[in-house]
Parts: sequence; C-alpha cells; structure tokens
Amino acid sequence: MGVATRKFASGVFSQMIIADLPQPESGNYQAWLVKDDITKISTGTLKLAKGGYLLEFTSNTNYSDYKKVEVKLGENIILSGSF
Repeated sequence: MGVATRKFASGVFSQMIIADLPQPESGNYQAWLVKDDITKISTGTLKLAKGGYLLEFTSNTNYSDYKKVEVKLGENIILSGSF
C-alpha cells in the first residue's frame, strides 16, 4: 500500500511516494511515471525511511500529462496507481 502525490507549481514538477513495502531480498524499488504504454520515465529509487519507503522527485519539466505511477522491483510491478 502506498500514497503518491504530484504537482507542478512555479516551474517545478514534484512527485512524492510513501509506501509500506517489505525490505527486498535483493535489488531496489524503482519509481516510474507512465504516460502511455511506450512513454515512461524513471523518477528514482525509493529509500528506506521510518515506517516504509520514500521517494521525492523534482524536475523543471512538467510531467503533469503522465497520469500513472508504478513502483517496480526488477521487472515486476509492485504498486501502481493513477492520478
């Protein structure tokens, strides 16, 4: 289970993910913004934080038209949701 937020304000796009995930045996959780089946961008690796995993991503590019978020471990989608 997790929560993802995003916003574009003052020329800065920001995304935050907080997720309750088990510690993986190997690898890292990777976050993706998804526009369609072809267009995806990695927004980074989730870091272990108090009570779960956290990602904070910022960019000067407006990714507001990317309507889906995914958290993957390797090639497996662990969490997904839409904005």
